[in-house]
Amino acid sequence: KFVLIPLGVVIVFTLIYQLANPVFDEMMQHFWSHFGDFIAHFFRYFSVPRILFTILGMIFSGAVLLYCGINYFSAADGRQSNFLKRKARVKQPLLYKTPDGQIIKRINTKTFSFMGLKHENIMGIITLALLNALLLLLNVLDVQYVWMQKAYTVGNINYASLVHKGTGFLIASIILSMLVLIFIFRGNLNFFKQSKTLKYLAIVWILQNLFMVMSVFMRDWYYIQNNGLTYKRIGVIVYLCMTAFGLMSMLFKIIKTKSLYFLLRVNSWFALFMLLLMSAFNWDYMIADYNISNRNNMEIDDSYLLSLGNAALPLLYENENTFTQNSFTKQILQYKADQF
Repeated sequence: KFVLIPLGVVIVFTLIYQLANPVFDEMMQHFWSHFGDFIAHFFRYFSVPRILFTILGMIFSGAVLLYCGINYFSAADGRQSNFLKRKARVKQPLLYKTPDGQIIKRINTKTFSFMGLKHENIMGIITLALLNALLLLLNVLDVQYVWMQKAYTVGNINYASLVHKGTGFLIASIILSMLVLIFIFRGNLNFFKQSKTLKYLAIVWILQNLFMVMSVFMRDWYYIQNNGLTYKRIGVIVYLCMTAFGLMSMLFKIIKTKSLYFLLRVNSWFALFMLLLMSAFNWDYMIADYNISNRNNMEIDDSYLLSLGNAALPLLYENENTFTQNSFTKQILQYKADQF
């Protein structure tokens, strides 16, 4: 209300004054023309998505700090434990007295029962047994068609389809797998003496998911070897590293009876670590260097190399005759150099 309302009023009166005074109208047209040129030149050197993303982050961070306070999240985090605690079986009186003096029979006299945990354990065993069998079939296919590289000679299956169509869904399935395990091992079932079989099945399922992560990594690696390095293919490896760490932390949670807050803490720290680590490399230069150095062994997209940032420009300019195949590509490279 401090910006939009005054700005709207000023715009309305500006339009009215332009209609009423030709000299003012001509002056405003010159102003907007120069302002438009300034904006056009400004966004040639600054990324609009990055500016908007930065503004969005500032708005979100400011709102959180103003509404919750600086100590809100640290205080909330400090109240939570990394370990699950067994909920004691609480027996309540069969009869209780209401405020108006009536004696009423209580319907539920305990928070949970042994049979409830037993049924939940059986349900979890059946679910994980079926999921393990299904995932085993998928991993056997990956061994045959990915690790032994038979998939790339069958029908229309190729590296691109395996990476682009399969990777996202496989990572999503792994995340869904972790959510299923979080639901199963959310409470007293962790302390149930007859849940050893369930825990073994959960461990096997996690290990199978880790194997599937390796299979997805192999797909991406073969794709890089045949089609070169790109930001998205690097991103796939980053996501796989974070997914693998999430699976290992889930394995640790089940074995050591950790809480959900433990998972949130360690995975948040690892995600921050990965972001800091990946920001420490000059990826534009490394991508250009890798693709140009291995040009004879793979299919390189020249247009992608030309789309890289200015950090790769010296290397591209130095190897102009190596990767440019036509005059148009050379013109684009020269234009990028001139602009720089």
